[in-house]
Amino acid sequence: LGAFVWQENRAVEPIIPLRLFADGAVLSATLLGMCAGTIAFGAGQFLPLYFQDSLFVSPTESGLRMLPQMIGVTLGTFGIGRLIARTGRCKPWPIIGAATATVGLLVVSGISGDTSYVTLILPMIGMGFGMASMFTTSSIVAQNAVKFTDLGVVTSTIMFFRSLGGSIGLAVFGTILNSTIRSEIPARLGIDADQASDLIRSPMAVIDSVAIGVGRIYLVCAGVMAFGFVVALLLPERPLRTRAGLSDAMEQQATPEPTTT
Repeated sequence: LGAFVWQENRAVEPIIPLRLFADGAVLSATLLGMCAGTIAFGAGQFLPLYFQDSLFVSPTESGLRMLPQMIGVTLGTFGIGRLIARTGRCKPWPIIGAATATVGLLVVSGISGDTSYVTLILPMIGMGFGMASMFTTSSIVAQNAVKFTDLGVVTSTIMFFRSLGGSIGLAVFGTILNSTIRSEIPARLGIDADQASDLIRSPMAVIDSVAIGVGRIYLVCAGVMAFGFVVALLLPERPLRTRAGLSDAMEQQATPEPTTT
């Protein structure tokens, strides 16, 4: 990381211009996108696993059971964009979205081997809505904060840190689930950990262990989203541009420079 920062500082055309992060709006938007990416790309893989291994539904039904979260994403993506266009304000929406998602994640973190799917529908909608509101707002805030010449690089930077958050989250959450299963199954069966490999498919042990592991993942996700809520509170609010940056650039090129005599 240190070598990367050093190289980016000395490069003529850096991949990620570090000067962008001197702007509080860009830094906050990057952190918001990273938090949302951690949940969307990292934790999104484990709830279907819970449906299959703890509730014993088919892979197809497991995917269908994720529809409430997709409904929340759709509502957040289209709804927040329209609200920003109508009000000209960006700051309230990631605050509301992060708070909603945090509550939803906390509810999901309490799952067990016999949790009713109906009780997860509203929390999943809240999770999807919160992630989408942070995705939408982070892009708009970052693009609104920079010059036209930096639009492309700031957009790619936001997308990069979203993916980075998801990659880190996936690795960490997978470790949490694996360590939980390796410790919970032997404890519930009353055997040594070395003997558990032969009994890994013991139904009740797997049901409870997977549910506990996925619950711990979503508890960590709630902490990540709570951090995103704090970042959203600190997000600088600036007036949105009323004109596209391309229009300004074209006008500058079309305006002849004054001649001196």
